[in-house]
Amino acid sequence: MAVGDGRNTYESTFVIAADGLNSKAAQRLGFNKEREFRGTLRCMFRYVTGAEPPASDALIHIMGGKEGPALLGMCCTHREGEYWIAVDDFSYEADLKEGFESIVKRPAFAPWFRKMKTTGMAACVGNLYSPIAEPFRDNVLLAGDAAFSPQISINGGIICGWKAANAVVLALLEGRRDREGVGNYLNWWKKDIIDRHSLTGGNFMESLDDSEADYLFSLFRRTLPATLDPFTAGKYIQEEMAAIMPVLKAERPAIIQKLQAFQSQSGDEMYARRRKFGFPNA
Repeated sequence: MAVGDGRNTYESTFVIAADGLNSKAAQRLGFNKEREFRGTLRCMFRYVTGAEPPASDALIHIMGGKEGPALLGMCCTHREGEYWIAVDDFSYEADLKEGFESIVKRPAFAPWFRKMKTTGMAACVGNLYSPIAEPFRDNVLLAGDAAFSPQISINGGIICGWKAANAVVLALLEGRRDREGVGNYLNWWKKDIIDRHSLTGGNFMESLDDSEADYLFSLFRRTLPATLDPFTAGKYIQEEMAAIMPVLKAERPAIIQKLQAFQSQSGDEMYARRRKFGFPNA
């Protein structure tokens, strides 16, 4: 096949498309027409200095309730002393700048940002679709978030890239220049990604007010293990949620009712509001 980068054209037997969430390869190959659209995520980024988070080299996620942006994420950059902070939400009605200011001024987080100075800003928009069950077409092999519904995580992205490259090398060495040649990658993708990770739900935090979210997490009595895998993080949160249920039931049964109502929704219901604000580009 012939592929190009806008300036040159190359001939190849296979192409590994690892072009991320807004994958042009997935779109042009027609995959997105077969996927469930799950919303458009708007992100505002700030590069800052002077921040003092509790862990200087960690990726920190601050999850808000339904009153503000869905998520604030913070991590260190390649420059010493500089941090990258992102605020995102699915609704175009959300004021991301105002949401950012609100989050960094909350009592729990304000000490981190007292000396903060913004050095730069950026933004991005990402469309979310359901994962692609078989990420292969016309000898193009999709890897990582190009075939997923974010986020497959840093570790997952590295593993996908290695697995895809290894599969293509073996296919060429064995002279199997077709789907069968990369079958080991496709089998791994189905077993360890598609079948293992359920992505039919939304964010349970969107069912709670900010004050309810603060109360809920104030009941956590242990520091959860650090992880770069969002699925493992979710597992840790679920385990701690189970441990605090007796207290929650006795003190704030209304929160339990909201969580139960959230869990009773179908995947389609959970994503309905996000879709309303989105603009698919299948």
